[in-house]
Amino acid sequence: MSEAASAPVGKWVIVRSDRLVVSVDKADHAYVMGRGRQLPPAQLLSHKYASREQLELIWHPPYLCMIQRGKNPSFLGAECTPVPPLRGDTAAQSGEGALPPWQHAQVRFTATSAVEEATAYQSVDGIFSVNVPFSDPLTVTQAPDRHSISAATVHFPEEIGLPTLTVRFEATAVKREDSTAAATTKTAAEMLAVPSAKVLGAGDDDDEELSDSERRAGGCLRGAAGSSEGAAAADGSEKPGWRGLLDVALQQEQQQGAAAKALAAQAKEARSSPPRIPADPAPHKIGLWEWKKRAQGEDSDSMSWGKYNLAVAQLLENAYQDASITTVKIPDCAMFGKPGAKGYTYGVCFAEKALDGAMIQYSLDEPSKYCAIRRTGGPPVNRKRAKSAHVIPSPSSSEEDESESEENDDEDSDSEESLSSSSSSSRSSSDGAPQKKRRLRH
Repeated sequence: MSEAASAPVGKWVIVRSDRLVVSVDKADHAYVMGRGRQLPPAQLLSHKYASREQLELIWHPPYLCMIQRGKNPSFLGAECTPVPPLRGDTAAQSGEGALPPWQHAQVRFTATSAVEEATAYQSVDGIFSVNVPFSDPLTVTQAPDRHSISAATVHFPEEIGLPTLTVRFEATAVKREDSTAAATTKTAAEMLAVPSAKVLGAGDDDDEELSDSERRAGGCLRGAAGSSEGAAAADGSEKPGWRGLLDVALQQEQQQGAAAKALAAQAKEARSSPPRIPADPAPHKIGLWEWKKRAQGEDSDSMSWGKYNLAVAQLLENAYQDASITTVKIPDCAMFGKPGAKGYTYGVCFAEKALDGAMIQYSLDEPSKYCAIRRTGGPPVNRKRAKSAHVIPSPSSSEEDESESEENDDEDSDSEESLSSSSSSSRSSSDGAPQKKRRLRH
């Protein structure tokens, strides 16, 4: 029985740490992984460190052969063993007489049920053999942790940020009919891998040179998980994690749906909720200024008072905190809430002398028209040194003159009456004198 006939039934899969999967299900076909633009996403290595053809995978039952094609090394396992390229004499051979490259591959993967985890060893002839256990079809495509390195894991320098490549074998119960085909079981997370159309044994045409820093990064230095992730993010070389097309489409659909729901909820809330009224100034920053709108109302009755708007309250608060200010004019634009209004209609006196130092609001045109105001809350203000003002008009001088003239008139009339009475009495006395004389004559 040949080795191909005795090979386990199943297929090889290359599971990347970024959740992409290369399904190697065709025997004797070359699967290339590298930076080539024509490669499918699952076989693409997006960094200048990788050549256009970095690695070549060929399934020749019972082995999965791996060949290094790129200029910069790829590393196998936790021991950081460089994947050997084809020997120079083998690569130089061409034509019909040349042997297929899998016969000269220096790394071979073998699927076996005798091991529970991948193990690697090097034979006498220098070939690296890796025994890979059978994987459960339900978990075979689960992406490994980027920092979890097994004997069947191919990786690159940590600083580059390229994904790791883990080789797994998915065993199936299908019976093999020939040595050139294998039964496959597709999973939702798999990406279709396209065999390379290049001639086996052809050289790498990658003619782009790497910078010195990228060449220095070629050393196999694997640090701690946190520090390595930080280094990759710092130089901007880390690529975003690629996932399956179905996963990406589903995520985009969910994000669009969530965004649409959020916008609809915000619009509904804006329509249903009433407009917000600006809150009163904080008590610890500004006092509450009110004017008495009911002259006969009780001071303890809150319905007797009306609140000033924020602009007027702030104006009064600023003036009240300055003990040198006794009166202040309120601009009409602030008093009536009209930005275009000009001039002043009302003023405020913080200590009216005629009202024993009470605070009032008065009309500038008719100061006799006034109402009481008050301030409650707010920070304490020391106005002991503040002077009082006299804005309520006192009785005018003309009125005093009129009252004085009235008093003078009264006094004049009284004097005239006294004079007339005295003159009449004198006349009467003068008339009576001759009569007495006549009586004496007779």
